[in-house]
Amino acid sequence: MLNAGPEEHRSVIEEAAGVTKHRQRRDRALRRLEAICAFKFLKDGTIIYAGEHLDILIYRASMKKVESVKTSGMWIGLKENIHEFLKNESFTLHRDDVILLYTDGIIEAMDESSKKRFSVNKLIEIMEDAGTLSPGDMKNRILDELKRFRISDDIAMVIIKKL
Repeated sequence: MLNAGPEEHRSVIEEAAGVTKHRQRRDRALRRLEAICAFKFLKDGTIIYAGEHLDILIYRASMKKVESVKTSGMWIGLKENIHEFLKNESFTLHRDDVILLYTDGIIEAMDESSKKRFSVNKLIEIMEDAGTLSPGDMKNRILDELKRFRISDDIAMVIIKKL
């Protein structure tokens, strides 16, 4: 290489750049991990779920309290085959119980003045206060609270009430 001409230097640099580009693409792909939780709703109010995601929040109308259900499993993208890590689990909704599924963009929203995140505890507080409302009104209550926070990620939520 010491005695190489400009063309040979250029080809080595281009080759190194190609390798670097490939590594950057691979590293970006590895960072794109997805969490997913699949649900099956039965007529009797039983919900069967499997997969890894944020806690499932359930407003229990009979107690007027929120139950936090942990999910277990494996993020998509960490391993080629995640079947061995998935396990069906279940819970049952009763009349007027409410389930809330949400993305991390909600709980990671930041209050600029206090530097505090929105947090799961804030969601639980809102659910316990708005548990008797319709899913649409509960959603609006959450979105109204979020207005004071800076949102830096996508936000989504699903609210289901057992009638």
